[in-house]
Amino acid sequence: MTQITHMFVDVDGTIVRHDQSIHQKTIAAIEAAKTKGIELWLATGRPVHELKSLMDKLGITNVIGYNGAYARKGDRVLYEQHMAEDVVDDFIQTAEAHDQEIVLYSDTHNLFTSLEPDYVQGFIQHFGIQYNVLYSNDKKEHIYGMTLMNCPKENIPIYQKDTTLFFSEVYVEGMTNHYDIIQQAVNKGKAIEAVMNEEKQTLEHAVAIGDGMNDKEMLKLAGVGIAMGNAHPDLIAYSDYQTTTVDEGGLYDALTYLGIITPQVNN
Repeated sequence: MTQITHMFVDVDGTIVRHDQSIHQKTIAAIEAAKTKGIELWLATGRPVHELKSLMDKLGITNVIGYNGAYARKGDRVLYEQHMAEDVVDDFIQTAEAHDQEIVLYSDTHNLFTSLEPDYVQGFIQHFGIQYNVLYSNDKKEHIYGMTLMNCPKENIPIYQKDTTLFFSEVYVEGMTNHYDIIQQAVNKGKAIEAVMNEEKQTLEHAVAIGDGMNDKEMLKLAGVGIAMGNAHPDLIAYSDYQTTTVDEGGLYDALTYLGIITPQVNN
C-alpha cells in the first residue's frame, strides 16, 4: 500500500457517536495514527468555531469545516469559499414564506432565522453548538454554508433555483427533514485537494473516512476511501473498504485494515 501521509476524518458518525461520546477504540486509533507520523485532519460539515473543545480533546490542530468551504492548518487558513449574498437573501425569503428555518454559518457564529421552534432547539442540543445568535441582514457577507430545517423532501425543489448549490440530508438520527446547503464549487474533496496541493503531496497519499453523502467526494479523490459500517447506503459505492460502525470503534478497525495498527494476537 502507498505510504499514507494525511488522513481526513469526518466527525459525526465517524469519530463521534449519536450520544456525542467517543469510543475508546476511536481515541486509540487517533493516537496510533499520530504515532505513525500521519497528519490528521477533521473534515466535517460542522462550523469550525464549534470544534475547539473536540480538537483539544483529540489533539488535532488541522480542520476542514463547513462541508469543505474552509480549511485551516493550525492557525493558517489554506482555503475558503463564501456563499453569494444574493443566494443567501433568496433562501431567507423562501424559508420565511414556507414556515421553515435556516441556520447560516459564519466564521464566528451560527446565525439562526429563529431560535424558538422545538426542532431548532433539538438541533442545537444534539450538536452541542454554543455560538448561536439571530441572523440579521448585515451578517450575510461571510457565510460558508447553511442548514435548512423542517423542510419535507417534496419541498426541496422550491429552493433549487440556483444550480450552484446542492442539498445533503443531515445523516443523523432524529434530524429528519434537515438539509445542509452546500455550494457545488465546495465539497470536502476539493478542500483536501487544496490541502494536499499546499502540502506538495499527491492525493494517493491521503486516506478519507466518513459516513455521509457529504463525504462522497473526499472518498472518491483520496488514495483510499473508507466508509463506516453505519454509512449512508449510497456512499458504499464510492469507498474502497467498509469498516465497522462508529458504535464499535470503526476508525480503529479501519486503521487496522490500512496496516497502521497491528492486530493483537492472543496466545
